[in-house]
Amino acid sequence: MRNVLILLLFIFFYSCTDDKTEIFLIFNSGEGLEIETEVVLNNQKVGEITELDLTSTFETIATIHIDKKLSLSEDSKFFSQSVDLLTDAIVIYPGASKSLLQNGDTIIGQTSKRIDFDTVLTIINNAIENSAPMKKQDSLIMVIKELTDEVEGLK
Repeated sequence: MRNVLILLLFIFFYSCTDDKTEIFLIFNSGEGLEIETEVVLNNQKVGEITELDLTSTFETIATIHIDKKLSLSEDSKFFSQSVDLLTDAIVIYPGASKSLLQNGDTIIGQTSKRIDFDTVLTIINNAIENSAPMKKQDSLIMVIKELTDEVEGLK
């Protein structure tokens, strides 16, 4: 009976352990950050933002929880960026250091240029206006290529 009780206590305490690593990211802007914003690595969700706060100097602190099984080096980069026109995420770019991030570490996050919906609409509108007098398919294809290049430049 005593062994069963010890086993049950062990199972209880084991189930209470968290399988996530908590990291604090400091950003100079909180734009695009929300609780439950995904943290991704190689286009795979590996965590999410669990809390947002402000520092005394008005920087944003994002508390993220990532899978504990990830062994990220301490020189890994964390970018707050648009992953498409409607979705923001924290994107991890792994580093090469042999020293690993530990639970509770604080990292300076970086913010990438955002794809602004109004900017995309302006680019599309300009492309349509500039292509209106054109009648040949080749000219229209060139305008589409220019539009694509401009949108790619926003990333």
